Amino acid sequence: MLMACATMVVLIGSILFHKWQSRAADRKLQQVASLADSAISDMTGKLQASSASVETQAAIFRSSLQYLSELRQSSGDDPRLLLELSKAYMRVGDLEGSRYVANLGDSSSAIRSYQEALRTANEARARLHSDESTIAVIEAYQRLGMMEFWLDRLQDAARHFSECLALTRDFWQQRPQDTARTRLLALTYLGLGDVESDSREPDKALASYRTAVEVIGPDLSGNEDHDQMLARFNARLGRTLNELGSQTEALQYLRKSIAIDEAQAKKASSPNQTQRTLFALYHTIAGPLSGEELLNVGAFDEGRTYAHKALSIAEALAASDKENAQARADLAFAYWGLGNAQRLTQPKAASGWYRKSIALTREIRPLSEAERFIATRKEALAAVLRKDHSGERLRLLEEANAIRRKEVATHPGLPDYRLSLMRSYCKLADAELAVNDVAKAQEIANQSLPLLNEFTIRSPSLFVLRGLGYCYKTLGNIERHIATDQKLSPSDRHAAFDAARDWYEKAAGLWVEWNRRGAATPESEIEHHRVEHILASFALGGSRHRSLSSTARAVSNRLPPSK
Repeated sequence: MLMACATMVVLIGSILFHKWQSRAADRKLQQVASLADSAISDMTGKLQASSASVETQAAIFRSSLQYLSELRQSSGDDPRLLLELSKAYMRVGDLEGSRYVANLGDSSSAIRSYQEALRTANEARARLHSDESTIAVIEAYQRLGMMEFWLDRLQDAARHFSECLALTRDFWQQRPQDTARTRLLALTYLGLGDVESDSREPDKALASYRTAVEVIGPDLSGNEDHDQMLARFNARLGRTLNELGSQTEALQYLRKSIAIDEAQAKKASSPNQTQRTLFALYHTIAGPLSGEELLNVGAFDEGRTYAHKALSIAEALAASDKENAQARADLAFAYWGLGNAQRLTQPKAASGWYRKSIALTREIRPLSEAERFIATRKEALAAVLRKDHSGERLRLLEEANAIRRKEVATHPGLPDYRLSLMRSYCKLADAELAVNDVAKAQEIANQSLPLLNEFTIRSPSLFVLRGLGYCYKTLGNIERHIATDQKLSPSDRHAAFDAARDWYEKAAGLWVEWNRRGAATPESEIEHHRVEHILASFALGGSRHRSLSSTARAVSNRLPPSK
């Protein structure tokens, strides 16, 4: 297979070089462009189905790109050749860093390749306004937007997907029954939904994903490409509904998605890519089953089963190609997913998986792209450590907090980073409080206050509410400890007591709102009852007695209705 591909490249190169040297006429140029187009498509299919390493695939396509670039110099920027160049740039970008295929982990080079693909496609379209040139521009927009999304360049990604949507919608409306146009429009809505999801706007993301499903149709068609897209869209719907608290519906969509892809895997033309898609689905469904903090239904055995399935696939893909950066990153995700699935029932086992995930994630290059995952996994490890590991817990949370602060400094406008930093301060303050350093805990928790004021329980995202609820309780815990300090004056202790009760009341109001949305889970109810218990003790010993139910109701009634 590799010899055939290499021979094909040499053949293409020879033909292209010959045409370049002879400065062939327009008819000859059309023949060469046609050959390049069919050869690139043919090589893409054969290489994806082969056992060729990612590095070998990238080398082959870079050779093709070089020959096409040489021909361009003598073609006078012929638009047909520009289109072939755009396709080649996109394929090289995929192999360099796309998160959707096996890749070399070189995100910076991938961005440059996709930018060049978009520039070249736009240039071709300006010279030749055709269906083919419009499709090339749309596909380049989509590739670039998704790469920017993965690198947390959300503003750039949102801009490119918005520009793409305007173009794609107009293109689709010209011929709405055309399956190729329908596919392009649906994938653009998918990309826009992904950006909205990471912007902590799950309500908008849900609307985009639902529109994507409406565009392609919600039923299986028997067409492999359509059905695979439907599986992807259902998975996104499931993940978003999980964040919105609709766990039953979330699991329904995720199970549909898995059923489609398991059936596809039996007849897939690209088995590695299909297995990778199944890995992502198994990993995703384990969260709402047993792993997603406060947002899981407590199906621990089933969640652990799916997490193990994800691990098996990740191990096999990583072993099949040592140069596949995506496979190594997926394996680190699989370790983390198993830790999440066991964090509540088997914390010691979970800690082992988290440690393996952290160790492997540290090997990702460039490390700057892995730091966010490292911070998340260190926080997860800290949460399952026993009380006699308080020193390690502090160290892990300090290291994670340093990463979170760096993230916000680098991307100050990203709400997800700011939410993570807020929560990081509260986790670290809790750890300081656990070793009785109340002053340090208060100092750290106070750093969360400016961030805390940026978020509200009116947010549609339960990730936001979860972070707020924990921080409210942390701030209440600190003030309650201060209220017991006999070195303080009675008035200072009384002020701390009142401040603690105010924070707990805010937490109680949050959990009332959480349940009003129908988002209660076994784990969230435990957290809810903890706050109720604390407030009940305040009602018994406080100077301003109010029953728990009236307290929570009073706070809740001050909130605007849920949207």
